[in-house]
Amino acid sequence: MKRMTTVTRNKIANYKKNKLDISDLIKDVEIKNEDLSGCIIKTLERMNTDISNCNFSEATIGQVGSTTLLVKVDMTGCNFKKTVFLGEASIRRSNATGCNMSEMFAPFLEYQHANLRGCNLCDAVIRVGSRGGHGAIIEDTLLKWWGINIVNGNELLNKKIDKQMGDLQWKKQL
Repeated sequence: MKRMTTVTRNKIANYKKNKLDISDLIKDVEIKNEDLSGCIIKTLERMNTDISNCNFSEATIGQVGSTTLLVKVDMTGCNFKKTVFLGEASIRRSNATGCNMSEMFAPFLEYQHANLRGCNLCDAVIRVGSRGGHGAIIEDTLLKWWGINIVNGNELLNKKIDKQMGDLQWKKQL
């Protein structure tokens, strides 16, 4: 992994201004603590690396029909506020503690065995389910905010949704 240079940072700023893809500029380059906000990154594949505290806010990552891979990556404190993930994205077995993912759009995100403790997921669009998030570490308080109670580690019980569904069926009968 090469270190980020001032020349590369200047190229990134120029590409960002001209709305060009920076994938080739950051390939095999250390991006820990870098500001990539508002950039277009069509290809982002990292394995066993540290990208902590990187700012991806308002960036567009990936492309339709491809997969963004962040596997076994330390993403601690990254900012993904208003980031749009096109295509599929995978943060499997990654440490994403303390990430700001508010208003992030990632409907095809897989986060199996990822550590999402302390993440801000307010208004984020992500898929919640056993396939996409199997083994993920999520704070109990987050699940309680969503109105989800975990019983026996597998069975999901959601009284609020049951009540809302009952209310909707009652209104349809009127």
